[in-house]
Amino acid sequence: MHLQRDSLSTPSAQTQRSGLEGLITTSEDGTILHLNARACELLALDENGAKGKKLHELITFYSSDDASALSPERPPFQIAFNTNQIHQETILGIAIEGSFRWFVFQITPFTEENKPHLLLSFIDVSKLVNQNQALKDKQHELQLLVASLNDLVFEVSDMGVFKNYWTNDPSLLFYPPEEFLNKSLIELFPADLAIPTIQLIQNSLKLDREFKMEFQSPSEKHKDRWYSLQIKPIHRTQNRVALVISDITKQVESTEKIRFNEHKFNQAFHFSGLGIALTNLDGSCIESNNTLTKIVGYTQEEMSKMKFTQKTHPDDIERDTELRKKLIQGEIDSFTVQKRFRHKLGHFVWCSVTMAAVFDSTNTPLFLISQIQDISESKKYRDIKATENRIRSS
Repeated sequence: MHLQRDSLSTPSAQTQRSGLEGLITTSEDGTILHLNARACELLALDENGAKGKKLHELITFYSSDDASALSPERPPFQIAFNTNQIHQETILGIAIEGSFRWFVFQITPFTEENKPHLLLSFIDVSKLVNQNQALKDKQHELQLLVASLNDLVFEVSDMGVFKNYWTNDPSLLFYPPEEFLNKSLIELFPADLAIPTIQLIQNSLKLDREFKMEFQSPSEKHKDRWYSLQIKPIHRTQNRVALVISDITKQVESTEKIRFNEHKFNQAFHFSGLGIALTNLDGSCIESNNTLTKIVGYTQEEMSKMKFTQKTHPDDIERDTELRKKLIQGEIDSFTVQKRFRHKLGHFVWCSVTMAAVFDSTNTPLFLISQIQDISESKKYRDIKATENRIRSS
């Protein structure tokens, strides 16, 4: 129904009220009849210039939902008038100097001198709308962040009771939500996993710091899978932590593979029948095996303090140096030479040496690895045979 004139004070007088509220009366087509000083201040209007003009033609209003401009041909005030809605609260914005100012409007149809009018009363709610928008933006960012994660996130009390959860893949859950929400870790998991976890939760809250642990799945459904558990205090929420669970099975398998390969390399390195040495690019010995120490007579500690030039016969140094440079520069993959090593006792030992360079993923050389075989006896035998052949031929 329409409000009759006798139910309101005189519109012209009503629009002159002072205070924080802007007041405007318009005719049926939106023409401004009266407005108070606060309305002029809030909407940046000139009182004399505004009267007699249509409000929706003077000002472009924007929607609070998506900040889109509303059509001037169909202003929200006119819609309220046509539907005869009384005291409809509508949040609208206007653009001032590149930013939005937001108002909540109460729209009241009334009649005066048998003509339909609208009374618009409004207050500035920019602070509230902007805070609400900032909160929505943060919630949206959080949703995007959670949507990008492959982790399980649980909200858990200080006693280990599950209160909430987030996941993009429900199949990762150990139990259906109805089976673990409001239940404790002790009810759901073996004691050797539940009790240490609850202790870490309580320490995390007490010390206000994060803790981490790794564990193997106790569930048959996820058997042989490994997980990383991060426990993070939720600030401003009493006695609650976030449990972030990440599947680290691939990392564990990769680590185990690396360890296995390292073990195999160590076995081959230390127990090989060949002498093996790892050297820096400048020729300093990083590590050597027992076989090599027997060949040259130096201990591993003594070897680590020597460069290859100090153990090599002077006549073999130049060729050795050139081949090492080609290895480091990637010009050759490996080389094999016969050279003489200086023994600790002073004599030289003939050896067959095969050397290769080890590079990282960016093709940067890291170190050189040498396999060394003592060929002194065979070399001596060949020299004797060569001498005998010369004698026979002469």
